Amino acid sequence: MVEAVLSWADGLLPAFALTCAIEIPGYLLGWATLGWLGRRAPLRMPVAVLLAILVNLATHPLLWLTVGQLPWLVIPLELLAVGIEGLIVALVVRRRSADLGSAPPWAGPVWAWPVALGVNALSVLAGSALLSLIMDRL
Repeated sequence: MVEAVLSWADGLLPAFALTCAIEIPGYLLGWATLGWLGRRAPLRMPVAVLLAILVNLATHPLLWLTVGQLPWLVIPLELLAVGIEGLIVALVVRRRSADLGSAPPWAGPVWAWPVALGVNALSVLAGSALLSLIMDRL
């Protein structure tokens, strides 16, 4: 079990770094595909990277703490993270789109949740696979 190798505090930063390494490019790709990323889009690159980090800061510590103690809650907690991350992104995109008047009409803020779902699913699958490889080598 992972708890035997890593305490909550010991594992938090490496897990957060791995999560960000997986999720930041995923978010950037999703947002770019929706036309939310660019010079005249709601998000410019520095803001987008910061937003991707902030949504993870909002959800990752609680997930890391809870899933370590209650691993059977991983799916409901990940869905909660999707809801929270999607809400934060939707609010930022909606606000910045209103200010700039530049979001594509077909790519409204409601798309924040499918992007968050895809990114978090990728993170859980890739992170679990990588963690499993690391644990096998210890």
